[in-house]
Amino acid sequence: MTVMTENKTETFEGVDSRNVHVGDRLQFMTRDTGFNGRGLYSRTGVVVKVTAKTVRVVCGNPASYKPDTAVLRKDVA
Repeated sequence: MTVMTENKTETFEGVDSRNVHVGDRLQFMTRDTGFNGRGLYSRTGVVVKVTAKTVRVVCGNPASYKPDTAVLRKDVA
């Protein structure tokens, strides 16, 4: 997938959850499940914490008062 940001092109590749580290920039799909949700949409952010089962990603401006975060569950076999 290719994303245009501020006159630059970023290319995202598939990733194995075992190869995700703090500081990595990720793009992922999420579902808006609220009332009259929009369906699927993509989000982009920076990994701030990695545990055995989850990856925490800050989307948007991390310096804001309450940054938008997402917690992704890893595939654990």
